[in-house]
Formats: sequence, C-alpha cells, structure tokens
Amino acid sequence: FGHNVKSFENGKVALDYYLNNSEKIDLIISDMKMAVMDGPTFLKEVRSCHGLSQPKVIFITGGINVDLNDKDNEIVKLSDGFIYKPFTEDSIWKKINELFDQEVEKKAA
Repeated sequence: FGHNVKSFENGKVALDYYLNNSEKIDLIISDMKMAVMDGPTFLKEVRSCHGLSQPKVIFITGGINVDLNDKDNEIVKLSDGFIYKPFTEDSIWKKINELFDQEVEKKAA
C-alpha cells in the first residue's frame, strides 16, 4: 500500500527502535503475546515517553485474558484498537483507515 514497514522479532527490539525513531512512526501493530516483552508492557513503555511522538497502536490478538469491552481497562484505554485472529489483509487495512479517518475528522472539527 505504499507505506514504509518495519518488523521486529520482539517487543524489546521494537521499543529500542521506537525510542530512537519516534518521529518516523505513525502506527504500531503489535501482537499481545510476544517473547522478551509482551504487547501490554511494550504499549505502557511507549505511552510513558511523553516527550516523544505518540503513534497509534493496534493490537492483534487471538484470545487474551483482557476484557476488550471494558472501557476502564488500562490496555483498552492506552491502545487505539484491536484486530482479532484470524484476520485478513482487508481487515487490517480497514482498521488502519478507520483510525486515520477519525484523526482527520477530529482535526477538521
């Protein structure tokens, strides 16, 4: 789709990249369960970097012990959405478009 995409083997490596390149990142798509640093820990670390650019964050999940409908849940509050496994390329693209269309609408208001 014409986007520059980076892939990382675990959350710690992804966090290190983010800390040094935050201004280049508009969106992070992360699995909830990862080796070395899981998705929720990774997200909390990103959101704690108040001086750095804050990208949108979508989680991919296949069944976790988090009630994603609970608006008081910290992970639900900190993230920008969830995509459930199994997923298709179209479902990912739809979610991305929804997120960035909402951002454009907020700026126009």
